[in-house]
Formats: sequence, C-alpha cells, structure tokens
Amino acid sequence: MLNELLSPDRILLDAPAATLEEATLLCGQLLVDTGCAEPGYPAAMVETVRELGSFIVMAPFTALPHAAPEQGGIRPAAALLRLKGEIPTESKNGPVRLILGFCGSDGNSHMQVLSQIAAELSQPGYIEALLQADCADAILSI
Repeated sequence: MLNELLSPDRILLDAPAATLEEATLLCGQLLVDTGCAEPGYPAAMVETVRELGSFIVMAPFTALPHAAPEQGGIRPAAALLRLKGEIPTESKNGPVRLILGFCGSDGNSHMQVLSQIAAELSQPGYIEALLQADCADAILSI
C-alpha cells in the first residue's frame, strides 16, 4: 500500500509551482528532509524529468519523478505534492496536479516502489480522491 511509503511529513498540499522541474525539486526535498534521500537526489530527479519530458506524466494529472537509486536514494519512500494549480504538459494524461516522487535504496526496492505506486494509481477513483483530500491524514487514509 502506498500509505506504507508515505508519511504526513512527505505530503505537501496546494503547493505553488510553475514548472514540472520546480514541483519536482519541492517533492524531492520532502524525501531529503525526512532522511529518505541524499541532498543531491532532487536535482537528479529533475534531470530525469528533463530526459523523459512528458513521459514522466504516467497517469492522469500525475507525474512520477524519480532518479536512479545510486543517485542518492537511502530507503524506499514516496513523497506527494499536490499543486495549487495545473502545470501544462504535452502528455496524453493532461496537465499535472499531483507529483508523486519516489526513491529506493537499490534497483529491487526502486522497482517495488514503482510497482506499488502504479497499482494504487490504477484503482478507479484513486487520483480524484487524492485531488479532493483536505489534509495529509486524508491522503494517507485513501
């Protein structure tokens, strides 16, 4: 379950960000501030965003920025940033409102985190519930 990877201090709601890179840095900093990633990890996440472009928007309204574990992942974790507005993209999944960043400590844990996130995002109504939640605890209960 995604709530095993998230904690209230890795959830930021209604964050102002004008670009996907800016939102990714904010999300990555949540991983750093909680001891899940090294200080350089957010910048590595931004490089992945630049390399993948709109392919990072893997679900409706949802971008999944990350970097390779060897770029600073300390332990498996996820951080969620819900934006105050939308960031336009060229993705078929539309503009971005949710940034769900993650890290792993090795290739295996990295893939497990990605699989867990993908499974949750595919549940009917899940993304809409995240967009409507009024606090971090509500996010964790979804």
